[in-house]
Amino acid sequence: MKYFLIAFLVFFTSCSVVKKIKNRKVTDSNSEESSIAYNFAFTEATKQKLFGNYSQALTLLFKCAEVNPSSSATYYLISEIYLKNGQTEKALDYCRLAVKFNPKNNWYRIDLATLYKMSGKTDSSIVQYKYLVKKNPNNFRYQYNLAALYFEYGEFWKSLKIIKHLVDNDKKNEELVITKFQIERKLKRYRSAENTLKKIYKRLPEDYKYLGLLAEHYKSIGKIKKGENAYKELLKKDSVNEIGIIGLATFYIESNRITEVEHIIKTKLLNDKDLSEVEIQFLLNSLKVKEISSEYKIQMVNIIKNWFVNNSDYEIELKDVAEVFISAGYVKDGSDLFEYLFHNQVEFKVLDTYLMLLNLQDRNKEILKITADSLSKGESSEYLFYYNGVSYYKMKMYKEASETFQKGLSFIGEDRLYEEQMLTLLGESYYKLNETDKTFENFDKVLNINPYNLYVLNNYSYYLSLLNESLGKAEEMSKKCIMMDKLNFNYLDTYGWVLYKRGKFMEAYKVLKNALEVGGKSDKNVISHYNEVIKTMNLKN
Repeated sequence: MKYFLIAFLVFFTSCSVVKKIKNRKVTDSNSEESSIAYNFAFTEATKQKLFGNYSQALTLLFKCAEVNPSSSATYYLISEIYLKNGQTEKALDYCRLAVKFNPKNNWYRIDLATLYKMSGKTDSSIVQYKYLVKKNPNNFRYQYNLAALYFEYGEFWKSLKIIKHLVDNDKKNEELVITKFQIERKLKRYRSAENTLKKIYKRLPEDYKYLGLLAEHYKSIGKIKKGENAYKELLKKDSVNEIGIIGLATFYIESNRITEVEHIIKTKLLNDKDLSEVEIQFLLNSLKVKEISSEYKIQMVNIIKNWFVNNSDYEIELKDVAEVFISAGYVKDGSDLFEYLFHNQVEFKVLDTYLMLLNLQDRNKEILKITADSLSKGESSEYLFYYNGVSYYKMKMYKEASETFQKGLSFIGEDRLYEEQMLTLLGESYYKLNETDKTFENFDKVLNINPYNLYVLNNYSYYLSLLNESLGKAEEMSKKCIMMDKLNFNYLDTYGWVLYKRGKFMEAYKVLKNALEVGGKSDKNVISHYNEVIKTMNLKN
């Protein structure tokens, strides 16, 4: 409400106020009467601002500006209020006036530079910091901020010049050294960047992160051997340094030197009972590497599981953990971990992922219990309906599945994550209940959402062929499937059978023969359809 009040109070006046203030001649604000009126209004405005009564504060501040049009403090307060209300451009206008009438106030100028940057006017922000540096040549923060603005604006050489000057005055300032290193890399001055790290490491030999950075630098510019040697040197100095361990192991993975990777995992990680989150993340990533032997992967999985059981404070996304376990083939281990977390974490925020893991193992009764309990408590997340319905469907309880999917579709959220899947399975449930009209109605809805849903296109075509209905439509949909996936024998089988139903026997024969050749020789339907086509062609001949 406050935002709208302010908007109505000043919308018609604020733009003209700035122009009037710029052009207005200063009145006799030094008179005792004017001074009293100004001081009262300004004090009251400050109080109202502190209380959050921004509309009243603005009204009083505009009166202050009328009484004393050269008061920088007035314009600065107006600027602050507009900024609090998200009106950056108006805040910028009034901050400019504050600086105009008090150019020596550094705080005003810093805020003006900030507002310029917020408005995407980095060049104007640079102008303000150049002024600040000129007037305050020994101020470290002003110089550093100017260098940062130059860097953001793409003027890397100017940025580097300032940073080099600052480094010369403070050679042990790590923030400066790292910034200098980053700018040199940006300018592709790789030798200079290398020397920058070597110098700081020589001055701070106990700070091994510079050796790690040097190794990463070598690796990024193709100096592979130097990078490897830097990692090895780091591990000689600190055998448990995670930068060295993970850096060298990652280097070996990227070089496809799996034996060396396994050696590091075995000697540095598998026996360490106090692994960091970074090291756990590395083990997770390593599970994706197919070449690493299952002997090590089984141990890695157990370590990862135990780590999450014993740690509650971490930034790793549990959904990512589940995804890795699934892709690496450790679904059961993933569900065991999530089951423990589900029962022991006060705020378990990944129930959908746990249900997905259970679904992959067909643990339908467990899913029904968990989803039913949640739904009975008034929760209405669409994924609860989805997994509840899926479990009913897998258990061949098609009536219950259709009822669940119908309810779930009424709770679809803005992201509509489960809409397509629920409509698809609702259609399949109706087909099992011999309500084909409802099946096709829901399949049509799916194809309106996703015209390339190959599962629905294929099944829709096949069901129509079995009913000898809309065979032209069936052929068109089935043809789209094999255009998208020419090596799927199920899609080829459907297409061949639709062609057969349309009397296109030779075409059907060729398609079904192809289906057998790409993997359908073990599928009873493909063989049956192929034999039926041959039989019909022999009879015709």
